[in-house]
Amino acid sequence: MHYPFENTEWFDHHFPGDFIVEYIGQTRGWFYTLHVLATALFDRPAFLSCISHGIVLGNDGRKASKKLRNYPDPQEMFHTYGSDAVRWSLMASPVLRGGNLVVAEEGIREAVRHVLLPLWNTWYFFSLYAGTCNRGEGYLASPVDMEDPEALAGLEVVDRYVLARTRDLAEAVGELLDAYDLPAASLEIRDHLDLLTNWYVRTTRDRFWEEDTRAFDTLYTALRVLTRVMAPLAPLVAEEVWRGLTGERSVHLTDWPDLPETVADPDPGGAMDGVRFRGVRDARPPGRRAGCGSATAADPARGDRPSPAAGEVPERSSPPRSTSRRSCSSIRPAPASRCARSSPCCPAPSPARSGSSPRSSSARCARASGSAWRRASASPA
Repeated sequence: MHYPFENTEWFDHHFPGDFIVEYIGQTRGWFYTLHVLATALFDRPAFLSCISHGIVLGNDGRKASKKLRNYPDPQEMFHTYGSDAVRWSLMASPVLRGGNLVVAEEGIREAVRHVLLPLWNTWYFFSLYAGTCNRGEGYLASPVDMEDPEALAGLEVVDRYVLARTRDLAEAVGELLDAYDLPAASLEIRDHLDLLTNWYVRTTRDRFWEEDTRAFDTLYTALRVLTRVMAPLAPLVAEEVWRGLTGERSVHLTDWPDLPETVADPDPGGAMDGVRFRGVRDARPPGRRAGCGSATAADPARGDRPSPAAGEVPERSSPPRSTSRRSCSSIRPAPASRCARSSPCCPAPSPARSGSSPRSSSARCARASGSAWRRASASPA
């Protein structure tokens, strides 16, 4: 930039740098040199924040090298599993805390199975049942007014519990991202997805069949917050779900969720946490899966403990009231051509409006990720 002879104003405005990242070997190289020069010339630090990550190793245990080609082809991984899966597998790994990372296809497949599929399946479950409400006319879901104590008091205990945990998620992930602790932020989101999919949806699915609007509004609110929290870490999938939920332009143009104190934990004693972790499936015939809604409390002497498969969509023991797949205009699930490529488990709902056209960027994302999710869901755990 030819400083100080040119661009002096730009340099003064941008120096020191807000953030840099390099591998740990640069501690005595680039990092050190920058600080020496900045101190000698300006008596200031060269940068304000930095991440020094560990060494990326190939599948043979040696340092990943273009010459050796000892790592999965990135373009093939993008095409097979999607770029969000590759991104998540890296940011959730110990390499960002200075540890070493062996790049393997299994780690990318695990990101699909435990993070991206649960989010997508929860969104699909919501859009499908909201679209079949009122004899196929659809239900217009709306966010819960979390600043109104009376509105919160009208919800079920499990609804208030999920909203409280969603508030905790937004606060925790925001603090961790501010501290550049990406692996911990990824773990918080993964744990919350397990709560939302493997506990809340399973234990309340009868309410969705009965068209309980409180359940729809609660899940709608939780998904709105969750997609905004996940947007920095899984930008493409979060964008697709956000557009389907809200019809708005982009989740990346929204503010970070800031939920009010009124939605704070209604169960300070942790009784609901105890129910959640102790609840198990009741005894059932071999080969038949029972939902949590029919389960009784576990007997610790038997060693009972739930172990649901991550991202598993609840079974339907009875169909919705209407077999129509026409979705309500507020939900606006993706057009059929897009959902069919993106969702590995269910037939896609019809578009909210017959004349709607798919968004090209989101459709490309869905096409790139669809085959990956189908393969991941079909592969053994």
